[in-house]
Amino acid sequence: GTSTFHTAFWDAMGVPAGFAPSIPDSFVAYSDYTTPTSMSLTWNDPTTLVNGDTLNPGTYSINIKRDGVFLDSVAGGVETYTDTGLVDGIEYTYSIAAELDSSGFESDTVQATWIAGGSPFPNPPQNLIVAGTQNEVTLTWINPSDNIDGTPMDDFAGINLYQNGALVTTFARTSADTARRDTAVYTPSTPGFYEWHMTAIDNESPSNESDPTAIVGTPLSVPIADQFTDPGEPNVGIWINTTTDINDRAVNPPSPSYSLNLNGMPNGEDIIDLKPVDLSGMQGSGIVFSYYYQPQGTGNEPETGDSLRVYFKNDLNEWVLVRAYPGMPVQPFTEEVIDIETAPHGGGSYFHGQFQARFRSTGGAANIPNDDWFVDDVSLGPPVGIEEEKDRLPMQFAVMPNYPNPFNPTTTIEYQLPRASTVKLVIYNTLGQMVRTLVNQSMEAGVHQAVWDGRNERGKQVASGIYVYRFSAESADDKAGSFQQVNKMILLK
Repeated sequence: GTSTFHTAFWDAMGVPAGFAPSIPDSFVAYSDYTTPTSMSLTWNDPTTLVNGDTLNPGTYSINIKRDGVFLDSVAGGVETYTDTGLVDGIEYTYSIAAELDSSGFESDTVQATWIAGGSPFPNPPQNLIVAGTQNEVTLTWINPSDNIDGTPMDDFAGINLYQNGALVTTFARTSADTARRDTAVYTPSTPGFYEWHMTAIDNESPSNESDPTAIVGTPLSVPIADQFTDPGEPNVGIWINTTTDINDRAVNPPSPSYSLNLNGMPNGEDIIDLKPVDLSGMQGSGIVFSYYYQPQGTGNEPETGDSLRVYFKNDLNEWVLVRAYPGMPVQPFTEEVIDIETAPHGGGSYFHGQFQARFRSTGGAANIPNDDWFVDDVSLGPPVGIEEEKDRLPMQFAVMPNYPNPFNPTTTIEYQLPRASTVKLVIYNTLGQMVRTLVNQSMEAGVHQAVWDGRNERGKQVASGIYVYRFSAESADDKAGSFQQVNKMILLK
């Protein structure tokens, strides 16, 4: 109902309401885990009447209600009140109004709602990244530090991991782990490509669970190649497609007789994204993104402004423009090879677990194909073709960065030999102490791999930390000479 001293009552009676106080402002109710049974109320007192006249200190009081029931009254100028005897986890609604001591005229009310002890629900983890393969994924994220209402989270208990929407494991944590960048390794019971998301939980029983993170898929692994051999929709296992299609409208594509077609049908823009690919730890490995492109084909000539653009996604989750081609008349397919390491990166890195590439065309919207662009023979991987690589011996010694890195529990070190050689591959800790000898023998020319399972010479698991591996090779006939290299790697449990 309406109080006989409320401004609405006086308005209804025809008595000027301008003699009532203005409404208090900046009203806030607050409680967190340090005050689970009390609520702090703060506000700014009014300084004028509704009609603009000055409201003098000592001439009014602030009336406080909890859940619609009168609670208390404090003198003007106090601007704070603590309500006690509350129940932890219960939501309370408070209202305040200013009342003139002389006339009883009361301002309109202002409300604030809060939970005693703060919200029990954590914020979700942030920046979930998934690296790895079908057999094992490495997950990184940032743990929450507060609840959904901004109050500090003092009861953080862990992270739930979901695989295709089903809870598969919980990574136990404590309040000491809040706000830190975290990582874990998970091996699915059945290898495959899955959708992953996480939630945060507290230590209550039953636990309070946060909203989920965004869904992140198991990344693809290099090498990747697509020659667009079948007409229709692009391969859903490789591409995230909007309105592109594969057809035979190009002129002499490098892999006859089909290619990917981007045009203005129907909305003036086509976009196709390569699904996330794990490039983490592959710096220095010579990874390139290559493709062939052609304007017009047998279709409509794209005008100068109807461009084809190529983007890469860095570890800052930003799409960075790396190539752009203005519209032009038909020409033969042109090959483009982009070195991932030297491409424009927007201040980030492309060597992360969710690298993506994007083809995007802009043109005029139409119900028929127009402003045509064609793309064919897309690949991501070493600069030498897969079959060629099998048939060719390496031209020089090389040892690649271990993969994955960081790792748990195993990592692979790949090296190449131009000639038959005596090879030694040894792991050391940061004190220079030998931990494990992986290779110490003669090897044939070619590409080889060695796997370290995180154990020392005695077969015992070593501690998390930074390790180095020293690779040396000396050709048997001395024609290729000798080679040495030292690289770092991180074991992270």
